[in-house]
Amino acid sequence: MNGIEPKSITSCIRCSVHSLQLCVLHGLKNAPITSCIIEARKVVKKLRTPKYASWLKRKHLKYAVIDIETRWNFLYNMIYRLLELKEFCKLHDGTNPDVRLRDCEWESIQSVVNALNPAKTATLALQKQDLNLGDFYGIWLKAIHGLTADGSILAKTIKIAMEKELKEKYLENSKFLAAIYVDPRYQCLLTHDQQDLAINRLVETWETLQLLKDKNPELNRSNSSLDAAVHNEVDTSGQHSEDFFENFLSSQSSNLSQSSTSSNPTQTITAILNYFKNVQRIPYTDILMKYWENQKESHAEIYELACVLLAIPATQVSVERSFSGLKFIVSDLRASLDEELLEAIMVIRCNEQFKKYLVQHLRITDPEKRLNFISWFMVTSEDDPLLINRILWTDESKFTNNGILNKQNNRYWSNENPHWAVTTNFQTCWGTNVWVGLIGDIRKNIYYQQNGAPAHNARIVQEFLRVRFGEKCIATHGPVEWPPRSPDLTPLDFFCGDT
Repeated sequence: MNGIEPKSITSCIRCSVHSLQLCVLHGLKNAPITSCIIEARKVVKKLRTPKYASWLKRKHLKYAVIDIETRWNFLYNMIYRLLELKEFCKLHDGTNPDVRLRDCEWESIQSVVNALNPAKTATLALQKQDLNLGDFYGIWLKAIHGLTADGSILAKTIKIAMEKELKEKYLENSKFLAAIYVDPRYQCLLTHDQQDLAINRLVETWETLQLLKDKNPELNRSNSSLDAAVHNEVDTSGQHSEDFFENFLSSQSSNLSQSSTSSNPTQTITAILNYFKNVQRIPYTDILMKYWENQKESHAEIYELACVLLAIPATQVSVERSFSGLKFIVSDLRASLDEELLEAIMVIRCNEQFKKYLVQHLRITDPEKRLNFISWFMVTSEDDPLLINRILWTDESKFTNNGILNKQNNRYWSNENPHWAVTTNFQTCWGTNVWVGLIGDIRKNIYYQQNGAPAHNARIVQEFLRVRFGEKCIATHGPVEWPPRSPDLTPLDFFCGDT
């Protein structure tokens, strides 16, 4: 036994997101849509000029976005936003021919958006964390299913490219087939030859694991677990009642599907894996890791293999996110961080469960006060539908000539004290407090609102407001009690920017 070395079971799988992008670019390159995209881009460039941009802003419409020709996602965003501005363009194309498109061109743009929708949805789904190869397979197949339903030339071109990529780069990869074999959601889609190839790969993996355990007895005492991943996932089971993709998978499921039963410990791993063939399919919306946690005792051997296969990343998105986040940690000012410290910071940054979020502390009476204010507002609004226009919302903020700087929000990392000093000329720095009030078009019987700043709670202020507004005062200790602390937002927070 000591002379036997584990077989090399290392192989590569292409990043699924990268593969999808190549398929979409192939479709855009070969489908006859170039002319309508060129015309759409001309209109978008006109809509981005100051003349039209200010016009759109006055009408509270969204700003037109331009694409980056090498990135199809930006092309999708551009024409999708243009469709949102279609009514504006058609309303003014009589007097402004530079935003005019023919009806056939609008139809072509809509067709392109419809064809790219499945790929756009798949791209967003593939950017999630903790995706395994089974998840990728389902997302890919669902995108192909959506392209088939669309039926346009562009959709067919992308679909053909995706099917070719899936067949050549994934369904001929034994590691990918092994991951699908232990996935009851999609095992029914494998052919007999693919199942046999997957079993051979799983047997090789199992033998390697046993050899490693013989050389490292500690591995026998370590319990592989998927609990952490299970708790981080959202259970979406039960959402497939009217799902056409779920109906498609059900139609592909073998009539010989069998229920899951316990494996016999005296059986060989090959027999156990063969017995797992035609396992009863579970809905594709079910969480695979949760399924295997439930099968941990009855299928201990396959569960151990599943722990290995579910660890294979389907994309390199998490790696690229790590590199993108690294630039915010390692910089010219923090170039000498210890490797262990840098690794610890990256682990915390890349894992949500390690992050702490600061939230406003709420007192025990705060929720009740909020409910009381909401109840008052709803009841009063029924009697006075114009109530929202009668409230004078107020707030104040301080503005300085060099910007507001809070030194508590600035941190510099270093192993040693750099003894830095920031030079500030306080004599030439000035600021002013600005009070702003916002009210609708009604100036009679108004309500006055103010937040809970300490100065607002002074007795002289409270008495003045009571004399001036009577019962129509919304304040911390007013006749209508303003709910303290978070969220404590007024229309000024939305209409007056970051004040």
